Amino acid sequence: MAAIDEALQAVVDDLLGSVNSVDPSTWAPCWTQVDTLPHNALTGNAYAGSNIIFLWSAQIRRGFARPTWATYRQWLQLGGQVRKGEKGTHGIKWVTVADDKKAGDAPTKLVPTVFTVFNVAQQDGALVETDEPDLLEPIPEFERWLQPIPVVVQRGNPAYWPGADVVTMPDRGEFTDDVHWMATFAHELAHWTGAKARLNRDLGTRFGDSTYAMEELIAEMSAAFTCARLGVHTPELREDHAKYLGHWVSVLREQPRVLLTVAQAAERATSHLAAYSTEVDAHADTAAA
Repeated sequence: MAAIDEALQAVVDDLLGSVNSVDPSTWAPCWTQVDTLPHNALTGNAYAGSNIIFLWSAQIRRGFARPTWATYRQWLQLGGQVRKGEKGTHGIKWVTVADDKKAGDAPTKLVPTVFTVFNVAQQDGALVETDEPDLLEPIPEFERWLQPIPVVVQRGNPAYWPGADVVTMPDRGEFTDDVHWMATFAHELAHWTGAKARLNRDLGTRFGDSTYAMEELIAEMSAAFTCARLGVHTPELREDHAKYLGHWVSVLREQPRVLLTVAQAAERATSHLAAYSTEVDAHADTAAA
């Protein structure tokens, strides 16, 4: 658990350090500085949940050009060798273990464990074909992703209205560019996933309280995850979201583990939206995932 807390604290320190050094309106969290999901060099699979934030943060902090990672042994399998003295980056994996405190047949529980990966820049010898995932055409890909989502959209300022279960958005031409339109739409749709009939997140009721601020952070991260999946560069933090910065900071400073909860919720929101584009209905049990 100490290693988990160390990994969390490193990311939170990065966030708080950048917050303390800039004007909140120009704050650039790690998810606005990269546009490709971190992925494993051996399998080609993208990392998920809090590991996206851990690896994005490490990539920026340490100046790595590519989001390609693998464990020490995986680099050996690929014909590479991690250089002596290189420091790995921690990620978190949830594993199923026996739960002696619960009755019943073979009761289990999920517990977090730490794994360590190294960036492609930290090894020599491996030629990795998965360094650069296939690039997509962002706007057509975003429109294909958007089309099957059964959301009611009306014209208005960017917002999700829980009472009416409606998303309001300005016309596309009112945005400075298509990137801001896509990122904003993804943000509001992330809020939409939190409704009781979908992922049943607690959205909070009072503007500016900690719960509401954490929901905003979930939507920010989810939009970044969605944009990265679709090949869209996430723009800088929107002005109307910067006002939540103080609440994010106060909660993360006091409870670094909140970052785990937020990142996992953001990943669930992104996965929920993505599932509408698949043939399998993945929404019935998403809230319990």
